[in-house]
Amino acid sequence: MLMAGPAHAQSPGGLTLGDIVNAALRTSPAIQLAQQQLEAERGRLVSAGAPFDLVLGTNATVAQSQQWPQLTTAANAFQTNSVGYGLTLSKQLRSGIVVEPTVSVRRSATQGWVRASNAADVSLNVAVPILKNRGGSVSAAQLYAAEALYSAEEHALRHNAAGGMLDAVSAYWNYVAAQQTLEIRVAAEQRAERLVNEMRVLVTAEERAASDLNQAQGNLASKRVTRMAAEQALADARQRLALRMNVDPMDTVLAPAADGFPAPPPAAFLSDSSNDAALARAALANRADLARQREIRRSATISVGAAEADARPGLDVLLGVGYAGLQTRNGVDGFLSPLYRGIPGVNASVRIDYQLPVSNAAGKGGVLQQTAALRQVDVELKRLQRDAMLSARLAAQSTRRSARALSEAADAVARYRAVAASEKEKHRLGVSTLLEVILAEDALTNSLLVEVASRANYAVAIVTQRYATGTLIDNSAGGAELSVDVAKLLTPQ
Repeated sequence: MLMAGPAHAQSPGGLTLGDIVNAALRTSPAIQLAQQQLEAERGRLVSAGAPFDLVLGTNATVAQSQQWPQLTTAANAFQTNSVGYGLTLSKQLRSGIVVEPTVSVRRSATQGWVRASNAADVSLNVAVPILKNRGGSVSAAQLYAAEALYSAEEHALRHNAAGGMLDAVSAYWNYVAAQQTLEIRVAAEQRAERLVNEMRVLVTAEERAASDLNQAQGNLASKRVTRMAAEQALADARQRLALRMNVDPMDTVLAPAADGFPAPPPAAFLSDSSNDAALARAALANRADLARQREIRRSATISVGAAEADARPGLDVLLGVGYAGLQTRNGVDGFLSPLYRGIPGVNASVRIDYQLPVSNAAGKGGVLQQTAALRQVDVELKRLQRDAMLSARLAAQSTRRSARALSEAADAVARYRAVAASEKEKHRLGVSTLLEVILAEDALTNSLLVEVASRANYAVAIVTQRYATGTLIDNSAGGAELSVDVAKLLTPQ
């Protein structure tokens, strides 16, 4: 398989189809825009995961208070100094469960007391949703929907790449056709020029009338005109190809095309339509635009489920377990000792929170909105599926039709080549007119041009069928990786 290589590279022997594929994968504006859209979707996916980040909370407290020993006495007030530190971790799981361990220590030293009072609290709190957010149906929905949309943009990238590849390869085959058309026009001009030279000799020898020379010279002039037009057509095709390769036509000179047209298919292919249904099914399975729409549908389905879950009453169970320690010691060791000393036992708690919306207009409205959005996605998906199957069938028919036309064009060339040779020999023997020779050679030239156009049509039909059936860009690697098997661009099967 050919992966994207250096942009604008041209093979030493001329511009190959592989060069076009490389340039299209590397520099196509459609692909670059799709890649940036994929990066934007990646950013939204990362943001959607923020609720499930591990959150670390910490606090430190220093306080001083003045208190009267008794409100009814006039004794001096005493002073209490306190210092505390707390650490909390909070983690929301995709299942909707929230886990929150907490550790705090504090010291209080009162004026006149010999030892400070040290206390510690250690707890683990767990909140378990039972109804509204059970299984993370609400809290994780945004993340799951974002994952589906990111996958959709990966498929969109491949679909845009396929479109860019279709344009680039078609432009290459048109470039090859324009190049071969010019070669035919040049050859026709050279034949006309030889005919003028031969006729001039015969007129000088008085073996032909001067009018025959004028006729030959007029034929040469018309061949020069058509050759000039073919040169302009080649320049136009070269410019269009340069634009498809995303290079500046003014700064980059494209080499002549080095690859010829695909070989004609076997005779059995011309009338075999038994594979059309299989190609339609392949389109449903392989086309990236359909895969993108399916991922959009998956995201919409997740949003509907989240809206329905959010409309339920809220029922949460909060579980708590921990302990509290108390020590009266000074120093750093005394400050931390309640964490592992003076622990009377384990504390535990269970709390149930229930919230019942009265009208729940917001929940009902959300369900209606998300359900309507899902139905819109379904309508679009069905349309895309119908269009994809029809496009695949039409592309297969077009490929067979162009293959039959190519076969007929090749047969016409062989016959007109024989006719032109016969008329030239008859003219040499004096049994045919110059006009008949010119007409026979014109017929040969036209048949050659038709054959070139037929070969170009067949080549474009192949890549169009690959695009319609979703086999233009290789999807086996998955993700955002793009690759093209050049050999598949030369055969419809």
